[in-house]
Amino acid sequence: MTFIKLKVPTLVQDIKVEGKSQYYLRPVFIAHPISTNLRYELAVAQYQKELKHFFKGFSVDRSNAQDLLWFTFDPDLETHRFHFEFSLGKEYIKGPFLCVIFEWQNYLFGCLPGFDHFMYVLGDLSMRLTEQRNRTEEVVRFLLREYQEEDSEFDPINYYAGRRDFVTTVEVGIHINEKQLKFERDTQNWFFSNLQESEDFNGAIELERVGQDLNSRYPNELDRAFFQDELVDRLYQLIFRRSNTSLAIIGPEGVGKTAVIEEVIWRYLEGYYHELPGESMQHVWQIDPNRIISGMSVVGMWQKRFEAIIQHLRYPDGRDQSDKMLVNNPVSLLRIGKSASNNMSLSDVLKSYIDKRQLQLILLATPEEWKVIQDKDRRFSDLFQVVRMAEPSPETTAKIVLRKRRRLELENSVEISIQAIQQLMYIQRNFLQRQALPGSVLNLMQRLATKYRFRTVDADEVREEFRAYSGLRDFLFDSSLKFNTSEVKNLLAQELVGQEKAVQALSDIINLLKAKLNDPNRPASSFLFIGPTGVGKTQAAKVLCRHLSGDEHQLLRFDMNEYIDELAVYRLIGDENNPEGQLTGKVRYQPFGVLLLDEIEKAHPSVHDLLLQVLDDGRLTDSLGQTVDFTNTIIIMTSNVGAEDKDRQLGFRANEQDDSVYLKAVQQHFRPEFINRINKIVVFNPLGLEDILRIARLQIKELLKRDGFVRRTTILNISQDALAWVARRGYDAKMGGRALKRQIEKDLTTLSAEQLISTKTDTPIIFEILLRDDKLYPRILPLDFLTPISGTWLPEMPAQDTGRRFFRKLLNVVTQLENRVNQMDGDSYIPGTSSAVDWQYYDFKEKIAQAKEDLQTKLLTFSEHYFPGLPAIPLRLRSGSLIPRKDWSRGVREYYRDRIFQEEGLKQIGETHQYQQDLFDSLETEFIRYYLNVGILRLVADGFFQGRREQVKIHLESCITGLGRNEVQFLLELYANFLDHLDIHYTLDKKQQFLQAEGYNISQLLRGEQGLQLFYTAHQNPVPIRLSLEVNGQASGEAGTFKVIRLFDSQQIMTDLRSGFTNAVNINPEEFKILVFAGLPKAIREYLFD
Repeated sequence: MTFIKLKVPTLVQDIKVEGKSQYYLRPVFIAHPISTNLRYELAVAQYQKELKHFFKGFSVDRSNAQDLLWFTFDPDLETHRFHFEFSLGKEYIKGPFLCVIFEWQNYLFGCLPGFDHFMYVLGDLSMRLTEQRNRTEEVVRFLLREYQEEDSEFDPINYYAGRRDFVTTVEVGIHINEKQLKFERDTQNWFFSNLQESEDFNGAIELERVGQDLNSRYPNELDRAFFQDELVDRLYQLIFRRSNTSLAIIGPEGVGKTAVIEEVIWRYLEGYYHELPGESMQHVWQIDPNRIISGMSVVGMWQKRFEAIIQHLRYPDGRDQSDKMLVNNPVSLLRIGKSASNNMSLSDVLKSYIDKRQLQLILLATPEEWKVIQDKDRRFSDLFQVVRMAEPSPETTAKIVLRKRRRLELENSVEISIQAIQQLMYIQRNFLQRQALPGSVLNLMQRLATKYRFRTVDADEVREEFRAYSGLRDFLFDSSLKFNTSEVKNLLAQELVGQEKAVQALSDIINLLKAKLNDPNRPASSFLFIGPTGVGKTQAAKVLCRHLSGDEHQLLRFDMNEYIDELAVYRLIGDENNPEGQLTGKVRYQPFGVLLLDEIEKAHPSVHDLLLQVLDDGRLTDSLGQTVDFTNTIIIMTSNVGAEDKDRQLGFRANEQDDSVYLKAVQQHFRPEFINRINKIVVFNPLGLEDILRIARLQIKELLKRDGFVRRTTILNISQDALAWVARRGYDAKMGGRALKRQIEKDLTTLSAEQLISTKTDTPIIFEILLRDDKLYPRILPLDFLTPISGTWLPEMPAQDTGRRFFRKLLNVVTQLENRVNQMDGDSYIPGTSSAVDWQYYDFKEKIAQAKEDLQTKLLTFSEHYFPGLPAIPLRLRSGSLIPRKDWSRGVREYYRDRIFQEEGLKQIGETHQYQQDLFDSLETEFIRYYLNVGILRLVADGFFQGRREQVKIHLESCITGLGRNEVQFLLELYANFLDHLDIHYTLDKKQQFLQAEGYNISQLLRGEQGLQLFYTAHQNPVPIRLSLEVNGQASGEAGTFKVIRLFDSQQIMTDLRSGFTNAVNINPEEFKILVFAGLPKAIREYLFD
C-alpha cells in the first residue's frame, strides 16, 4: 500500500442556508466531494474526511485512474475576479466571475468553477492579462447563452462570484492499494477471483474499513475533557511513551472516558507537551470488533484480516513508531470470532502482541464490563495497566457543563439559556441519577444543540426533548403544571372497576413520583397483584402505563409461563451466544415505564433469585457486563396463588378474611426475602354485579377503538337493559371479565358490521345499543354538522356619522307595528281569544310602546360626533379559527368536520379565542342590540297578527344513558335566562328536563336551536345533548334531527358552528340572542328588515 499526500485545489464559497452564512467547499477541477459548515475550520475538517472516505479501500485500475490523477493535479494557480457587463438577449449581465488560470506544458488554461468547472485554453505563455480577460469574457458569453436557451428559469446571478469566494489548497493523506494495472479484463470466474484476492489483506485498507483514525478528527471534532488535567497528563505519559503498555481505563458509563482519550490526542497533536510530532506522529485507531469479522465467511479469513491490521498498526507506512488501538466495547473481544468450528476469539490473537508490548491496546470499560473480562479470561485482563476514573464532583460538573455549553453554542449557532441548564440538572437529579456525571447532562444537551440549530434552547425545549426521550407525560417532570390528585384517582377508578385498593395503590405511586419522594436506589415501585383470573390485574398495569406515558402499548410485558426452565435466566439477561437479554435489552432501551411480569408464580425459582437484585438495588447486569437501570421502572407482578382455595360466585363481595387467605398462599409459594423486597401486595376482589355492568361498558368502548369505528367519531349509548343483558350472558365466575369480552364480541360485532357498511366511512355516529325481544339491537345514528352561514347575515355596521339614520330606520319599523295594533283597536278586535281581556295582547302593545320610546330616546341622545353616557359593554363574541369563510368545497368541508370533532381542533379553537380580539366594539354592540330587539319584535308581531299564540315545550335530553345530567341543567338555565331576557313567560321543570314557554311565534324563533350540542370533557368522548321542540302538544317537524349546532369544550369555550362565533361558556343573553338569530332561515332574517 502506498501513502500519498494530496494537495487539492479547493474553491471556498459563502452561501446562505436557512438565512445563515455557511462555508461551502468543493474541488476546483471536479464536482465532488463537498462540505458545508458555519465555521471554516469545521468545513475544512469535514472536507478532508469526505476526501478520505472517497479513497477508502481505493485500488487503481483503468476505470478509476482518472479520478486519482485529477486529485493529484496541483498546478500553480492564479485567481482572478473579472467584472463583465454586456447584454444577453433580454437579460443584462453585470457582475463578477471567478476565473482560475494555470500553466501546463507551455500553455495557459482557464477554469470557471461557477460554470461546472468548465475548462478552456487561453493561449501561450506570452498572453497578457487583458487578453486573458477578453478570452474569458467570450467563454462566459457563450456559456450563459447556452444556459439561457436550456433553462426557462435562467438567472445570471447564480453564476456570479461571491464577495468572499476564494481558492485555497487543502492537504490530506490517503492510502492507495498497490495493484497491477491490467490492460485487459480478468476473465476468470468471479468466485475464484474473489478467493484469490482475499488470500492477502492490505492492513491499511482493512484498518480504514473497520476503524476510525481519531487523529483525523483534530482539531475541531475531537471532544475536550475540561478540568481533568491531572488524569490527562498521566494518560499522556502512558500512551505516548515507548513502553507500549496496554491500558484499561475503568469508569462508569458517561463519566468521560472517551473525552479524556480525545483530549490526550488533541494535546499530542497540538504540541501541548513538546514540539509538534510532524511526519512521525503516532495515530490512535478506534476499532469496532464486530466489523473485523464482518463479511469473513471463509474459515481463517478473519484471522488473516486481523493479523494484517495488527501488522500495519505495528509498522504504519514505514514509520518507526507504532500506532495505537482503542476499543470501547471490550467484552466483545472475548466473544467475537468464536464459532462451532473455531474456539479462537479476537482476544486470543491479541494476547501475544500485548504481552510482548508489540502493540498498545487501550480499553474503555465500565466496572461491570471489566469484572466480566476478569471472570472470563483472567490472563487477558492481567496484561493491562488499570486506570480508574471517578465521577467528578457536582461543582466540577457544573463547570464542565458551562464550558461545554459555550462550545456547543459556537458549533451549532444556538443559544442555551441558564434556565435550560437548570432544567437539565433538575432532570438529572430526579430521573438520571444512576447515570454518571457529566455524561448524563452533556448527552442531552448535545442532542438539544443539534436539534435547535440557529435557535434558542430554553427550559421548554429541554422538557420537550426529555418527554420524547423518556416517553413520560409532562406532569411528572414539569413542576409548573398543576396536579389534581383526586382527578387522577377518579380517572383510575373509571378504568379499574371494583378494585378500590388497587386504585388507591396506583394513585399513591403516581403522587409519589410527582412529589419526587420515591427511593432513588430502588425501582420506582414494585407491586404484587394477587387474585382470581379476570378481575383486572393485567388491566391495572395497562391503566398505570397509560397514565404515566399516555399509551398502554408502552407496557413491557413478560408472560412468566415462558420462563419455567433452568435456562430462563439466560434468556432474560443474555448469554455468550445471545448476548442481548430479553429483559435487559427492553429495559435498556425503554428505562422509563411499567414492567409487567404476568403469572410470576410460574417462573423458575432462579428467575425469582434474579429479581432479588432488581427489587432491592434497581439494577441488573447482563452477559456483556452492561448494567441496566431499573430505578425509573415500576415493576408489577401478578399471580393467581390462593385463588383455587376460594369458591366465589357472582354477587358476593370479598370479605375481610379473603386477604389473609391470599397472603398466606403468597407466603407459602414465595421465599421471605423475595416478599420483603416488594413494596406493596394488593389483593384484587372478585367482581360484583355492578362491577360487571361497568366493565361491560368499558369493553364496549374498547370495541369502538377498532378501525371501523375509529374512522368515525363514535359516541356510545347503551341502555341499562342491554348492559345488564350482556353482563348476565357474559359473566363466568371462573373466567371473570375475559368471558364477558368474548360474549360482547359475539353479540355485537356482527350486528354492528351490518349497520356500519350502510353508512359513509367518514361520518361521525352515535352508536346505540338497545334490548328488544331479549336480543341486542344496535342502531347507528349518523351525525351531521351545521355549515357556517355564507355571506353577510348581520347588518352592515353604520359609521358614527350615519348612526342616527340607522336608528331612524328601526324606529320606522316599530312605528308601523304600532299603527297596525292601533288599527286593530279601532276595529275592536283582539286576536287569539273571545275573551274581553287578553293579557298577552296588552303585554304586546306595551312592548311595542317601550321599544318605540327607547328608540326615540336614543335618537334624541345620540350624537354624530360623540357617544353620550356610559358605553355599552362589548359583546365577547370572537371568530372561530376553524371556520372557513370563503372556500366551502367538499374537501374543506370534510377537513372542517374532522377537526371540530378532534381534541386538537378544539384546542386550536380555544387557543385562538384566547388571543383574538372581540369582534364588536361598544358602538357596534349598541347597534346590534337595537337591531336584534326590533327584528325579534317584528317576528313576534307576525305571530300576533296571525293569531298564532303557542305553547312550546323546550325538551333537553342526553343521548347517552346515565351521563349528561349536569349539561342538561346548564342548558336549561341558559334558555331560561334567554326567555327572561325576551320577557317571554315560561315554567321550568328541572326534574323532567324541559321548559314550557307561552307566546307568539316562539317555535319560529327557536326552530334553529333544534339539534345536538356536544359537551367535551378531558379524556372522554363528547356528551351530546339534544334539544327538541313540542308545539301545542305536537312534536316539531325537526324534532328528530341529529345536526350538531354547538360545541362546549373542556377549556370553557363555546363554539357556534352556524355563525362561526366563539364565546366563553358563561355566555350572557345578549350574546346568545345573536346565535339564536343566526338560526333563523335566511328568508325570515331578510324579511324582518325589508
